Amino acid sequence: MPIAPTQSSPMDRVYRRIDFEQLKMPIGFIRLLEAIFCLIVFAAFHGWQFDIDIKCGPPTKKNQTERATYEYHSLDISGYKVHRCNDSDTEVFLFKDDFGSGTDFYSYLIPLSLFLTTGMLLFYIFSYGVYASDDRLPILDLTVTALLAVFWMFGTLFFSISARRIEEATKPENVNATLAAIDICGGRKCEYTSYSVHATLAIASLAGVGLFILFTGNIWYIYKETPYFRNRQSRRNLHHNNLPAAEPYTLE
Repeated sequence: MPIAPTQSSPMDRVYRRIDFEQLKMPIGFIRLLEAIFCLIVFAAFHGWQFDIDIKCGPPTKKNQTERATYEYHSLDISGYKVHRCNDSDTEVFLFKDDFGSGTDFYSYLIPLSLFLTTGMLLFYIFSYGVYASDDRLPILDLTVTALLAVFWMFGTLFFSISARRIEEATKPENVNATLAAIDICGGRKCEYTSYSVHATLAIASLAGVGLFILFTGNIWYIYKETPYFRNRQSRRNLHHNNLPAAEPYTLE
């Protein structure tokens, strides 16, 4: 009796489509590194923190603890507000300058890059045959990668400048000088301490430089997948084949 063919489950069919060999190829391996570096930058953003603790003396005897952390779209600390120790409900802005302009673009670039790199990596693994057979996909991939390389170059530059300014503004000695300048004690006795985490900003800057290098380097490998490179190689080979054969040199 003939044996009926066994039906494969959906998971089996999906597993057979997975091509992990693409992770060994330059474009796949670099895409994996890009996704990892995006996660590093994202984690570093969420690790930034700035705290200030103000303890007012008699007769007020009130304490206030203010904390600035990463928000979804910005690291701007210009909206950081505290209260004076003179029973006043008036809020005083601790930092006057705008520190968030260089970080806003960076914060939007991180999830965009993570989404695109992860999507392309999965496309390589599951549907590289479609990618290789459709000339439009490598061209689109090349265009997106080149744009991301430019975005990360300028984004990292502007973020590094803003991160440096935030680091300088939130150093304990600078915070103490600012609190004294705005008369946070209100003519009374008070104590204040501040704490800030600066290492995460440095990590985010370094990872941004790494992403710029990865995206820039990946341009060449993706370009080799485009018809532009293949046509150039074909013309070069055709020209080489049409060259006349060199005659042997003989001594007369």
